[in-house]
Amino acid sequence: MPISVGDGFTVGNNQPVDARFALANPTERFGLAADNVFEGLTVYQTGSGVEGYFILTDLANYNNASGWTKISLPILTSSNGSSTTTVMDFPTSSYDGAVIDYTIKNGNNVRTGTIISAWDSLDNIDFTETSIKGVGDTTDASFTFVVSNATASLQITNTNSYSTVKILARAL
Repeated sequence: MPISVGDGFTVGNNQPVDARFALANPTERFGLAADNVFEGLTVYQTGSGVEGYFILTDLANYNNASGWTKISLPILTSSNGSSTTTVMDFPTSSYDGAVIDYTIKNGNNVRTGTIISAWDSLDNIDFTETSIKGVGDTTDASFTFVVSNATASLQITNTNSYSTVKILARAL
């Protein structure tokens, strides 16, 4: 039998102990009570097309997007043949840019780098990629950023095949 030990805290069921841990949408995240939030609060948002982990980084803005930073877990992507694949999307209404660390690996061929990007509400985008030369040859894989329909999308194009791409992104 579930036991409630205070506002938003329930023990003894299949839900998180703290109701702030998993939220369904931005409205729930921005609607948290002021006395229930703190800098560093981490929540997982499950719906509305903006899924992922968010950290409260600006307590004064806990009730809007500018107070939260989305963190992304590594994404592993596999592909064979020549293709362009969208790796990650960022809603331009919530973020103005992103910093993305990555590693591409194909057998013993490995490259690590960082992509820095910025965009505006008019679908203009600028990005740069910096990487080490890498071990072996990974020149068949390249990244690009495109903006369309209020979404900035990181894409990878490969002219051959690659095994895995690991991504760690910080939306800003």
